[in-house]
Amino acid sequence: MCGIAGIYRFHRRPPSPEDVAALAAMATVQQHRGPDDSGQGIFGSCALACQRLSILDLSPLGHMPMRSDDGRLALLHNGEIYNYVELRDELRSLGHVFRSDGDTEVILRAYEQWGAACVERFVGMWAFALHDRADDSLLLSRDRLGIKPLYLHQTSERLVFASEIKALVAYLRATGEPVRANATSIATYAATGLVDGLEDTFFEGIRRFPAATNLRITADGVRTTAYWDLPSRAATVRTNLNGAHRQPWPALWQALDEAVRVHLRSDVPLGVCLSGGLDSSAIVGLASAHAEQVKTFTIYFDDGPDFDERQHAHAVIDRFRAEASERCVSPTDLLGELKQIVWHLDEPSLALGVYPQWHVMSLARDRGVKVVLDGQGGDEVFAGYTNYAPQHLYGLLGSQPMRFPLEALALGRVQGWPQAQSAARSAVAMRLRRAARPSVEDKPDAALLTPELRPLADVSHDEWRLWPRVFDGWLSNVLYWELTRTRLPALLRYEDRLSMAFSIESRVPLLDHRLVELAFALPDDAKRHAGWSKYGLRRALEGLLPPSVVWRRDKKGFPTPVGNWFRDRRGAAALQVLRDPSRRTRHLFAQPALDAFIDEHVAGRADRSWQLWRALSTELWLDAFQLA
Repeated sequence: MCGIAGIYRFHRRPPSPEDVAALAAMATVQQHRGPDDSGQGIFGSCALACQRLSILDLSPLGHMPMRSDDGRLALLHNGEIYNYVELRDELRSLGHVFRSDGDTEVILRAYEQWGAACVERFVGMWAFALHDRADDSLLLSRDRLGIKPLYLHQTSERLVFASEIKALVAYLRATGEPVRANATSIATYAATGLVDGLEDTFFEGIRRFPAATNLRITADGVRTTAYWDLPSRAATVRTNLNGAHRQPWPALWQALDEAVRVHLRSDVPLGVCLSGGLDSSAIVGLASAHAEQVKTFTIYFDDGPDFDERQHAHAVIDRFRAEASERCVSPTDLLGELKQIVWHLDEPSLALGVYPQWHVMSLARDRGVKVVLDGQGGDEVFAGYTNYAPQHLYGLLGSQPMRFPLEALALGRVQGWPQAQSAARSAVAMRLRRAARPSVEDKPDAALLTPELRPLADVSHDEWRLWPRVFDGWLSNVLYWELTRTRLPALLRYEDRLSMAFSIESRVPLLDHRLVELAFALPDDAKRHAGWSKYGLRRALEGLLPPSVVWRRDKKGFPTPVGNWFRDRRGAAALQVLRDPSRRTRHLFAQPALDAFIDEHVAGRADRSWQLWRALSTELWLDAFQLA
């Protein structure tokens, strides 16, 4: 895991001294991503810089930019190629000689052997930049699911890239270029919560590099190629199952076990973030078969049992004799911590689940761990969230209507009749009501916005019935868009930034692309069935985890008592920021609406914690980056 940055000058012009100085500023602001080593150099029309966090091959041989033997190639790499051992053996059989033991040189040799198509052989997470002196080109690549970040700023003269947005901001300010807030992104976030599913960021002119993409830059311009397509890959996997899709639990087990096995490859201490939920518990259980004693890290709050999952975590810790670390979090300087979190995130977050994530990474750092495995992605791949129940029922009404009442009854037995009735009514109502393009005026959260800003909000993604159909199964189609647009991209940003804030590499084995392809090759009822979420995952984990964990009925999802905090002294300073008439967001959020939300929440008439967090998060973001 590292922080990478670079500048490419079009028209075969070398980087200027001003570029080189600005690149040094970019490296400095990303130093937390890689405090172990640093490197910088000029290669033709390109200048590259790297901050290295040493995980595999801790020797100086892993230094970056890494050069090929003939000096033709120069490589920066952020992430891990988990199958580097197998690829290295294959490349050696083809005549390549290695001088290091890490995965970075495997990328270099793989490019020499297979060109840009080498990425199709990688199992891992990555964002890399590779300069080729032969044609003075620069290849940028990002992993299939966008686990590792990459951002761009481009003009007719040059293209600048970096692992974090703040590094691009540093470049723009060092070269005297303006840095402005993107009003459209702010409006969309306030109205819907969406940030990361859009190409544009909160900063004008800075955009996200797409997942599963190679981009080749030459003197003449930029060419983009998508190298992976989940629907087509899932279709291929489905044809090879040979009927196993009806009982896919052994195949799921094998894919899970293999994913965790290779994600454990490390030359430094590692552990697992354990919430007590199914996903993180599965990783602890699977890792215990390949590691002598797994270290676990658990965070909880003293605001009552709704915010403390240690009972479930302890069942897993005891089962596998894990070395457990726990921490009770009680904010004494909530506003001060939130300022740090927002700066590291680069952009606001949907909700305050980032707060316990921040503290679990802090706990792992304090225990001397440099790599953590996390359960991120399990809910999107295996349909874990409660809001997927009405989606599944809606799909059944269209494809298998006779199963609808049976599944609704099963949902009532598992989750309770109120939730089952709500899900069934929602599904029926959606079937009876024609899908229409959403309007910002129909979004209650848009009331926060000033009248001038409200029309800028993009709410088109809020009507899931209008999402393009890329899978036959309705639930699978919803999960695909959650995975690529509406939910997972944000969670991956939080995962990356909050771990990197403490110079920790976070790995997400449930997003191993081979496991994802298998899961999406399975029918919807392998994901939700008989009232159970994550049905296929639960069946695959039977016998490994305690039954109380496998067949646990409730789901908390990193609960944070922010609603309580905004009603007592712990959140008083934060609310004072929102009441301040000189706040930076005064031209974005209408004070009467904000005051009404604060009063309703403090009085207990309604839970407005989500809306208050969006307003506060935006305010802290503007302040962190000194934007008007």
